Amino acid sequence: MSDKALRYDEGKPEMWYWLMWPRAAEAFARVCEYGAKKYDELNFTKGGKEDKEYLSAAIRHLLAHMKYVITGNSQYAYDLDDGDVKGSGCLHLAHAMWNIMMLLDYNMKDMECQVKPSTDAEEVFEKFREVMLEPMQYPTTNSHKDAN
Repeated sequence: MSDKALRYDEGKPEMWYWLMWPRAAEAFARVCEYGAKKYDELNFTKGGKEDKEYLSAAIRHLLAHMKYVITGNSQYAYDLDDGDVKGSGCLHLAHAMWNIMMLLDYNMKDMECQVKPSTDAEEVFEKFREVMLEPMQYPTTNSHKDAN
């Protein structure tokens, strides 16, 4: 008998890949935080948007980023205030990524895809969302160390 815990990960996606791009993950999270403050936390889960709305928003942010690429002026990389329109201060590429992620997720839910999340992925992420929306509860003991 092994003295290590068993893991049955075969065939499951390697979620640690997200850790390969910490700056991009943080930029994406900042867009999520901004949206939660502007619209309401988890507002996007209500759905009801057409694909073209996500595509249009992603393209607008990509085109705005191209202004940075062309000029080299880093202020164009960010969604800043423009006249009466208040900007998020987040990177345009992160906004584009958010819209593409929503488009991908909604389409994967609605159609048969070659790449499907593991059967328990939706349940796990739903539980994760519930836990993350509750105030953090810290254990009073190191009970995980006592289990043998």
